[in-house]
Amino acid sequence: MAGFGAALQSGPLEAWITDELGKTGRFEDLDRVFGRGTSFSLVADVAAGIAGSTITFAVGYCGPSSQLELSP
Repeated sequence: MAGFGAALQSGPLEAWITDELGKTGRFEDLDRVFGRGTSFSLVADVAAGIAGSTITFAVGYCGPSSQLELSP
């Protein structure tokens, strides 16, 4: 289901960017624009991972599975 949602989210955005660059005759900028978008996404993923790890280390994990007792 997440893959389906991601497909619906990225497709319209790429089509819109392509249409807008096409209106101005700047098709040569497509690779640069999509490359920057991908780079920004990867940097944001790394930053989110570092932030999440730092918060979990500082506060501790308090999700539902942390409250389960495991029997030997």
